[in-house]
Amino acid sequence: MELTNINELHFDESLRTDINIYLIDKDQIIPFCYENNSLVLITKNDLSIFIINKYISLYKNVIFKQVSPTDYKTIYDDILTKKNNDKAIYDVSNNIDTYYLLEDDFNTYDIDVENAPVVRVIDSLILEALKMKVSDIHFIPCVDSILIKYRIDGNLTNKTTLPITLMSELSSRIKVLSNLDITKKYLPQDGKFTYQHETIKVDVRTSIMPTIYGEMITLRLLDNHKELLDYHDLGFNSEVLDKITKLINSKQGLILVTGPTGSGKSTTLHSFLLENAKRNENIITVEDPVEYTINKINQIQVNNESGLTFSVALRNILRQDPNIIMIGEIRDEETASIAVRASLTGHLVYSTLHTNTSFGVINRLTDMGIKPYLLLDSLKGIITQRLVRVLCDKCKIKKNLNEQDIAYLDLKENIEIFEPCGCIYCNNTGYTKRRAIYEVVEFDDDFKELLSKKSQIQKYNKLFIKKGLSSLKDEAIKLLKEGVTSLEEVKNII
Repeated sequence: MELTNINELHFDESLRTDINIYLIDKDQIIPFCYENNSLVLITKNDLSIFIINKYISLYKNVIFKQVSPTDYKTIYDDILTKKNNDKAIYDVSNNIDTYYLLEDDFNTYDIDVENAPVVRVIDSLILEALKMKVSDIHFIPCVDSILIKYRIDGNLTNKTTLPITLMSELSSRIKVLSNLDITKKYLPQDGKFTYQHETIKVDVRTSIMPTIYGEMITLRLLDNHKELLDYHDLGFNSEVLDKITKLINSKQGLILVTGPTGSGKSTTLHSFLLENAKRNENIITVEDPVEYTINKINQIQVNNESGLTFSVALRNILRQDPNIIMIGEIRDEETASIAVRASLTGHLVYSTLHTNTSFGVINRLTDMGIKPYLLLDSLKGIITQRLVRVLCDKCKIKKNLNEQDIAYLDLKENIEIFEPCGCIYCNNTGYTKRRAIYEVVEFDDDFKELLSKKSQIQKYNKLFIKKGLSSLKDEAIKLLKEGVTSLEEVKNII
């Protein structure tokens, strides 16, 4: 931009009360006046597309003008001098960055007072997180600040920082909401509460962990009331869909969904239960926590403090004559043993397991003490899944693969792909949502023969390839070719 002479502009005094020193210090941009119904923003720096989009989203009609560093300092000093005694908290609902937090505001108030500043900060963070489809909010204490991070589509992004002096008040407020002990500052605590704003309602899981700089807090947002997807809408290709339909219509056996934390295993399992619920059968689940509520299904919430653990619940629900049992996660030898035994005695059992590969299930269960001959009769199918981010259609750009990438993906020729750019529609991430990819193994006689011979996992993989089954790698590369996802996401999968 060309330099503007500051004498050609006249500061609009009506803007002074709304000026946010915190935001100015962060972005080096000052709202100065109005011109042709647009807000004039002055800066001393060149601007990135990220900053430009940010202020367009905040103020809609804006004009950017660049001034000399000397003129900028003069304006800044004048504003700062006149705002030193201003104790207001500026509430612009579009963006939490527009909170100007002064430490003196938080020294003398009761944490139970609803209009206390820290209450509004927490409420606004959660409300904005819901609008941005955030799954987790992290409060991370550092040496001289609290770092706020959002997890969006599986990736952590820095949101803003707050004064470290707020840590005690934030922690106390969240503990009060979560029915936790506010006097315990050196022990981990877990709790939950329900957040409601007008028609928005969400359950929040709280996890508090002491660190050397204070208590690290993580809030997980769980929308228990959102509509579950039918399993036909999860993105299975026709071949995989036929296998899935056959598996979930089985009368007995063990079906496992595997993958790392946050890969969508629970969503997949609940979509199966939604289909099973259409039949006149007794369905019981044991979960920690109950993430989705389904009508006509008996769902049990694990409560370790009261003694209702996974193993206790499982031992007793077998007396309730269930047709289908869903176990939130197989975590130990006893849970694994009960799940296998139930599948051998006429029950269809669903569960999840944390493994990186489909056939890692074999090693994991045998390590838990399950005999291979029991798996021969019980294991019906293994579904492995991952989540990949979907490129934003508004800003994705074309790119050709280089020779190294072609070799890495084991392709026969170069292909045209897309990569993320970032715009106002995707919060400058380049991605808009996530999509699941799947690998399904129907545990047939060929795989059971390998199990009976206690074969190495490499032989299972060779048989998988020989059968021409679609792997996670195949599905990821297919989405890459279709321009749905990026090379970066594919590399995270394979």
